[in-house]
Amino acid sequence: MLRESLDCLAQAIERLSSSYKIFNTSFSWTLDLNVSLYVEKSTESKYSTDEAEGEKIVEAPMIILDELEVCEQRAKTILETGATATLPGMLDGREKHKLARLKKIAAIARRSLHRRDFKTVYTEIESPLPPLYTVIRDKRVVLRGKPDIVLLVETPSKQLAIVNIEYSTYTTAPRTVIYRQAMYAHTLYKVYGFLVVPALLVDASNRRDAYILVKKNERTLETKLRTMLTRLSHLKESTSARPARSKEACHTCPLPIRNTCPHYGA
Repeated sequence: MLRESLDCLAQAIERLSSSYKIFNTSFSWTLDLNVSLYVEKSTESKYSTDEAEGEKIVEAPMIILDELEVCEQRAKTILETGATATLPGMLDGREKHKLARLKKIAAIARRSLHRRDFKTVYTEIESPLPPLYTVIRDKRVVLRGKPDIVLLVETPSKQLAIVNIEYSTYTTAPRTVIYRQAMYAHTLYKVYGFLVVPALLVDASNRRDAYILVKKNERTLETKLRTMLTRLSHLKESTSARPARSKEACHTCPLPIRNTCPHYGA
């Protein structure tokens, strides 16, 4: 079933790439967000100066964009305390299991693409990207991300492109991962200069689906992302945050966050 989803994904990418015009228009991921990469030491030294002059830095993992769509309180806690771990040893085991799963998915995806005359140039699994930053009023919002799977491929028409596959076990992922993937796509496009095809693989207990994020309604997407970044800058110092949109989200909340949540059980 997982193989079938990835075969469908490969077929969709093949069809899109067969039209040079549509492929370039849909997957040239440059967002008009005043969001930049900083990778140079000269820029990093500027940060120290800015901070000394009163600029505050709000730093978080890119996945906080997902959390912001699910539960503001969870996002606020992550901003204040960082990503939470579970009992000693459990996190390492879970991460190893996820890494093995991602490697398997990447291998299946490569084979599915190869059957459609794509060539894989290289593969990266959970490789950190350069941070993204933007300035919101007096705060510099810095987001750091690690895409699940990044494949640099050569299409049948000899065009280089990047396929980013995010993996999720939640059926709600298409509504939440979209914003993080748009930021990944923007970053990958800026770093490598190749077209980026953002794909999502949902591997839930009752369904397996694959999605491609096509660049439509750019203004709507960019407005939403700008609103989310602004909200993150406010949550850092805000005394309150909105609770989860549904009680179901509370059941998947990490225990350390749930134990300190003012909304849990209310």
